[in-house]
Amino acid sequence: SYAFKHALIQDAAYQGIPASRRAALHARVVQVHEELGREGDTDDAALAFHALNGNLLEQAVEFAMRAARDAAARSSYAQANRMTDIALQAIAGLPSSERLLRLEADILSWRRALLWPLGQMNRTIDGLERAETIARDLGDDHKLAEVCIHRAYMHSGDGKPWLGLDFCTKATAAASRIGEKRLLAEAALARCQIHSLQGKMRAALE
Repeated sequence: SYAFKHALIQDAAYQGIPASRRAALHARVVQVHEELGREGDTDDAALAFHALNGNLLEQAVEFAMRAARDAAARSSYAQANRMTDIALQAIAGLPSSERLLRLEADILSWRRALLWPLGQMNRTIDGLERAETIARDLGDDHKLAEVCIHRAYMHSGDGKPWLGLDFCTKATAAASRIGEKRLLAEAALARCQIHSLQGKMRAALE
């Protein structure tokens, strides 16, 4: 067998392979893994990469999110975030459907906890804004309330408490429409935290 030890040589060799052939080789790696079952030793992150580049997009999402959850459990947030990027890229390449839109919103909401310790606030906000748009388009008040609560907590200590309170109001309205008491309580708790961090204890207790 042969191996390229220098990254530039490896990349040059890879780019020299016709795109259709590269895709077929990536897909073959996934196929072999499935044929071997548990006997295969290829990890989910590598399989996600091969599935994405082999145009096996549904499998790319599955492998990537499995790898993301495993990395997050090990507090490897950068790796987990890279895997969610692969999953979202795969979803973007698939025909749009309600199922995939819901999955996209779930991933964007879930990975806020990965981006926060990496200091990637703008990406966190962008992702939650996209999740909010999906929830509104689907008429999913449950997801809308959840996303708005996440946004409220984000703004509780970033110097923009008025935005946090606005998202508390949006969350309360969405949760009220579906009679979801847990989400109503979480929205109220978020509002209380924002007021208390401002030193407005009377408003926090109201």
